[in-house]
Amino acid sequence: MYKYKSRFIYRFIFFIISALTLTFIILFSYEFISLLKIKEKELQERYENNKKSLELINEEQKKLIYSIAFLLASQKEISKEVVNKNKAKLYQLLKDKWEVLKKEFNISELHIVDKNGNSVINFTDSIIGNIEDLGDKYLLDFRLDIKKALESKEPISSIFVCKYFYGIRYVYPLKYRKKIIGALSIGKSLESLLPIFKNHLNKDAILIINRENLKKKLFNKVFTHINRTYNKVHDFFVVGNIDPVLLGNLREVFTNIKENEYYKTLDYGDTKLLISLYPVKDFEGKNLGYIAILEDVSLIFDNFYKSVFAMLIFYLVILISLILVVFIVGKSLEKRIKEIIHLTESISNKRFTVLQKYSNMIDEKLKKEFAILDEIDILKLHILKMGEELREFIESLNIKIKRYAKDSFIDPLTKVLNRRALSRLIENVFETSKLKKVPISVILMDIDHFKKINDTYGHDVGDIVLQDFANTIKNIVSKRDYIVRLGGEEFLVVLPGADLEKAKEIAEKIRHSVESREIKIDDTTSLKYTVSIGVEEAKDTDRNIYEVIIRADKKLYKAKETGRNKVVA
Repeated sequence: MYKYKSRFIYRFIFFIISALTLTFIILFSYEFISLLKIKEKELQERYENNKKSLELINEEQKKLIYSIAFLLASQKEISKEVVNKNKAKLYQLLKDKWEVLKKEFNISELHIVDKNGNSVINFTDSIIGNIEDLGDKYLLDFRLDIKKALESKEPISSIFVCKYFYGIRYVYPLKYRKKIIGALSIGKSLESLLPIFKNHLNKDAILIINRENLKKKLFNKVFTHINRTYNKVHDFFVVGNIDPVLLGNLREVFTNIKENEYYKTLDYGDTKLLISLYPVKDFEGKNLGYIAILEDVSLIFDNFYKSVFAMLIFYLVILISLILVVFIVGKSLEKRIKEIIHLTESISNKRFTVLQKYSNMIDEKLKKEFAILDEIDILKLHILKMGEELREFIESLNIKIKRYAKDSFIDPLTKVLNRRALSRLIENVFETSKLKKVPISVILMDIDHFKKINDTYGHDVGDIVLQDFANTIKNIVSKRDYIVRLGGEEFLVVLPGADLEKAKEIAEKIRHSVESREIKIDDTTSLKYTVSIGVEEAKDTDRNIYEVIIRADKKLYKAKETGRNKVVA
């Protein structure tokens, strides 16, 4: 007789548990890396969106400065007095204009030079005060943008650092009787753009300007004033309102930032901020500094941490439960093997009385199978316990899945249904209406001249028009109706229970409400828009909702062909 040790069982359990643990570590690592990539992608998208917005704002400001330069250069009396070198007359002509440009448009420079590069008249709104200079100074040694404009006889736009300030400049050649007689320089400081950035982006913006670049080019008294006024981060000035705590964090960012790393996150109290850096190149292509956009991205990080925690709990629950199952099954297997070994040893030693003992044990077990708990029952209890723990988690997952499924039917811009909902959701509504034999109608709408709106005001304004249109429809139709954005500027409203007359009445309300809308773009500009509408009621012969939409589309086409801004039913 020998002593039995369950080495094989224990090795088997250890192997399974090790394999499960390693598998779950790999799966968790993979999911964690995936979540990191998603977070990084969201931060990258924020950076790129800010970049596109800054480029649009920059183009708008360039167009503004160009328009001012063009208007002034087109005034013959100004060109005439430049030829005559009549500075007193030029001062009279430009003084009031300069005050308006400085006050209304934050223009920082109005400077005229003659064709030889000598200053004729200079108005500058500098950090050290208002400059009005009628002196004859030769400028082409340092105003390389003016020099290039005179040589090329073409307008030049650039970011330039002169003696008084740094900013966007537009140099426009002056002509008199078709001859170049000089150049007109209109400038706007970069600092004056910060409020514009904040208003457009609804985010804080600061300038980070290279100190050495300014020191080389600005007048000493201008640089000294800037050096005393602005905060410093290493070799840069920080221009704009910034909390001292955040300034300290910025110093750390600039200490650790890598080359070509243009966005980074930093802690600001309980808030996570994304600092996006956009390089600013001057006329010579040198790095003048950065425009920095500060954006609260706490929600991105909160979602990331919650997702990681939920995933960790999920995997731990699964792993612990599986380990427990393996251990229980292993112990049960060990017991049964011991019983078999004991039985075979008894037979080998001719102790046959044991046979009856095991037989009785089997009988007793069969009799009490539904009354007592054995290893299998305990396993079932543990599985039920695990199932209860998982139930809540799965229910929460199902809620999220339903929400995500719902979101897949929603147009992200206008928050109404998208085309996908047409076949999945609205087709069912159509079938239900047919079965119940209740009327159902559709309103098909298309915003008039929407491409012209995009071309004139930009796609950002076009998006605002689409959102305004969707909100206008929501305020008119009932909650049981369905609003669908089919694509672009085309929208569909499905009206269960509405006949043609009722649908036409609602369509007319939408058309009239849209016609009265006015969207304010900025302080001086607003736009109005209209919509053409086709209305159709479902017929008994219609096999699906698309046949109704096709007829409504023909009505819509007729509305557009006969003048737009009307309802055809």
